[in-house]
Amino acid sequence: PLATHPRPTCHHHHYHHHHHIDNIVIINITSSEPWLPWVLIGSDSILEKPHNNHPRSAGCFSRFLGTYVREQKVLTLPDALGRITILPSLLLAKSSSAMRNRGRIQPGAVADITIFDPEKISDRADVSNPAQESIGITHVMVNGQLARENNSNKNVQSGVPILRDAL
Repeated sequence: PLATHPRPTCHHHHYHHHHHIDNIVIINITSSEPWLPWVLIGSDSILEKPHNNHPRSAGCFSRFLGTYVREQKVLTLPDALGRITILPSLLLAKSSSAMRNRGRIQPGAVADITIFDPEKISDRADVSNPAQESIGITHVMVNGQLARENNSNKNVQSGVPILRDAL
């Protein structure tokens, strides 16, 4: 089972290619090479009981920012932020008009905003506790509503499904 596998290290280089409609290729890179210029960061993980959830559900972006930006310095913070915000939004907007107003801070855009401390952000989730919250995230706004304020989660569920446009 997944829970018995060790965390991949720089010695693991497994590439899994998945081709999708509209020539979008999703490549799962289980290695330490997020600095390749064509790599965008995302997660399709959903924390859901009673499934064997993956720690990246709760820690994907925190791990990316904490490990690869702050600790290993393989990317600058502006480059990393582009890879988790505007660049995936621009790519996905080709098949989902709902993405056209996401991934950016500007008038008329959907306010999905995470305020974090770049010196503290870090993932803590692991296979034994995949829902463990990351540290260093002080505020989160989803669809313009505060879902986390002053390091405390609020009982706000303002997220919406983002679907592909009809073909």
